[in-house]
Amino acid sequence: SRGSNSGVAYLGTITTTSDNEDVRVFVNGLESTPAGDNERTQYEGIAYRSSSIEEPPPTGPKHRDVFLLAGQSNADGRGLSSELTGGLAGYAGSQPDILIHYSNLSYTNSNRSLYQKWVTLRPGFSRAPGYNGSLLSPTFGMEIGAGKILSEYYPNPAFIKVTEGGTALGNPGIDWYPAPLDSPDVGRLYKELIEATQTALAELETTGDTYTVHGLFWHQGESDVSRTAEYNDLMTTLIEGVRRDLGMPNLRFIIGELASTKAQTFRDVQWEVARNSPNSEFISSSGLTTFEGTHFDT
Repeated sequence: SRGSNSGVAYLGTITTTSDNEDVRVFVNGLESTPAGDNERTQYEGIAYRSSSIEEPPPTGPKHRDVFLLAGQSNADGRGLSSELTGGLAGYAGSQPDILIHYSNLSYTNSNRSLYQKWVTLRPGFSRAPGYNGSLLSPTFGMEIGAGKILSEYYPNPAFIKVTEGGTALGNPGIDWYPAPLDSPDVGRLYKELIEATQTALAELETTGDTYTVHGLFWHQGESDVSRTAEYNDLMTTLIEGVRRDLGMPNLRFIIGELASTKAQTFRDVQWEVARNSPNSEFISSSGLTTFEGTHFDT
């Protein structure tokens, strides 16, 4: 009402069925507004903002504790934001003290307001097959859970996320293939991981922030299960290459296990890589559930 009751419009009432129930109110059909339409509609002092308009992240300068996140679909995330209700409702909103910088080379939407920029963490930095809308998308990745946990130990966590579903490590010249950056064999996503990380860290410095890069969460392998015999060498080369090309020789590498429905022999290789690579870890997927035997669910 802009400071008075002038222009107030009665919107109606709703009766909730439980305490602290989330009630969402839409003006002028916000959720059905096509991408590309006006992102702000105002009527007699009642206004809404589309979720595609970014609220500025917390102001600095601050010291950021940075974690990299890379891999294919389970790193990108296939959990459904619409299912973050009830006991999971605490994960549905923004995490104001946590930043994310997201890259996914399959994202081609013209709205770049939340893409490849430091923005506030919330669900929706994910691009499932067939989704061509703007960010925030209907799916999310492990960063919303990791953010909650890491914020118990670090005051200002930040994620640099470079992910794309259906991508492989073992094809020269494709996806994550770990070759020197000037080699014709280097994979486009491997190169993006290095360059996006360098760019994102430089942007933190531009704002006056300082940072410590603590490690890289890697979840990938579903596209390489036919390469079990090669995967140990591929992963070892990847770890060595990332450390070399980022100039971080002791960067911690944390390997997430594929779903237990995948071949035990392949998952054994993931464990062997972590065991034999200095400063590396292996995280079991035991007890996690999937939609269809591959993708971890909400």
